[in-house]
Amino acid sequence: MVCIAIYFYDYHKPGSHPPTSHALRHPLDAFVFFIAYHGGPFSAGRRPFVSALIVGGVALALYAVVCVYIFKQRHDQALLRRTTPWLALGTYSICTGVLVTIGRVGFGLGHAATTRYAAFSLYLLVALIYLLPCVVEDATQKGRLSATRLKFMTRAGWVTALFLVLAHVVIFALIIRHSAQNWRRDLLWAKGCLLFIDVAPNEQCITSGLHHSDIQLLRENAASLDHLGYLRPPLVKTTHILDIAPEGSSCSEGYGSLTQLSIDHEEYSASGSACL
Repeated sequence: MVCIAIYFYDYHKPGSHPPTSHALRHPLDAFVFFIAYHGGPFSAGRRPFVSALIVGGVALALYAVVCVYIFKQRHDQALLRRTTPWLALGTYSICTGVLVTIGRVGFGLGHAATTRYAAFSLYLLVALIYLLPCVVEDATQKGRLSATRLKFMTRAGWVTALFLVLAHVVIFALIIRHSAQNWRRDLLWAKGCLLFIDVAPNEQCITSGLHHSDIQLLRENAASLDHLGYLRPPLVKTTHILDIAPEGSSCSEGYGSLTQLSIDHEEYSASGSACL
């Protein structure tokens, strides 16, 4: 609560963000977004939102069952001491999910499975790993769970654990194959925009690739980083392409062509293609 209070102190909503009232005007969307948010760490495949929705729904349902059981056994101090830290960890994810839902549902339901939220939503799943065995063990000791059901739940737990490990491996492979390559290309493209900011600034490239609207401030910061040696390769300082070419390199015969030249009174227009 202290963290939330500090965060919202003198808070000003960014102009590019959707209105926070969207969640109130579309409660069903907010509810679906909230569920998918908690399954985000396992969103993958051709329909990542569907997998996130299923995992999030199961996780929240199990957490609700655990909370109800512990509330009914609230007079058992030993059980409370074992489960309270994990309940707090799960509640942290849920509280964060409420804030993210209010502030981000306007971006669309698919935004709930964004990877940046996994660092917050993952704790609900971690809490369940410890809460479920505590509750099952306590219910067995108090005779609320038969030996047959305990055996079945134990096997189901092992199967679920194995599935989660395998799912993690598969998801990691999918990210490397699909997402990481795209991220690397986008980052290299943005870095290219930055390196040419002094000699060939491209406003569209800077605003969309570097997400920066103040080009002058960006140029000053880039110059400072370049002076300290943090930009490798350094900023390009020349407009002559041969000056930045690698030593011993040579252009191929297909480096470009002039395809059209037109004259209109005293204006000349040339078009073609060039390849670096």
